[in-house]
Amino acid sequence: MADFTTSSHRACWFFTAKELDNKHLTANQRALQTLYERGCTAIEASADGDVMYHGELTKEGTKKKAALPEPLTVNDELLMRVFYEKKVFELCQALKLTPKIKEAAIIYFKRFYLLWSVMEHHPKFITVTSVYIACKTSERYISAEQICNIFKLNEEDILWNEMLIFKSLNFDFTVYGPYRSIDALVSEIKVNLSNFPLTYALVWF
Repeated sequence: MADFTTSSHRACWFFTAKELDNKHLTANQRALQTLYERGCTAIEASADGDVMYHGELTKEGTKKKAALPEPLTVNDELLMRVFYEKKVFELCQALKLTPKIKEAAIIYFKRFYLLWSVMEHHPKFITVTSVYIACKTSERYISAEQICNIFKLNEEDILWNEMLIFKSLNFDFTVYGPYRSIDALVSEIKVNLSNFPLTYALVWF
């Protein structure tokens, strides 16, 4: 039986609140640096997971800030991530996926944006690709076409980001979500309540 304490989830993806803030700040600052150097932040992923920056480096290495679009702050990025995390859930609901797949998709999405800024990779594409990968790792086959039909995207939008997410996650697909623990807790409470006198059960609730 799998053990969380010895899993890659515990070893590689368990952080304090301060560590999470630092990772998001680092990604945001890197995107800002790219913006000032190249005039844009978008990064294109190739089929093998490599990334290519848009825009030409200026001779001076920086562009005039007045001519650049307004960058997102760390808090702006947080709001965008929360918005698209809800979209992950909505997509899973539309596809009638299990709680296990939902939690895997959201965790993959969260892990990805520990390394990247939303200014570098648009969350719309990472959302659908995270769900697609979660279905694969949970052995529930759903085609890229089915997912793209909901979001009105092209299959390439998933397939070109798939390897990028694989590499960003360092191929760590094992996740431990809260559902299993919560279900076990509820079951234990039910068993314990069944052994209580009725008066105690009424007080409990």
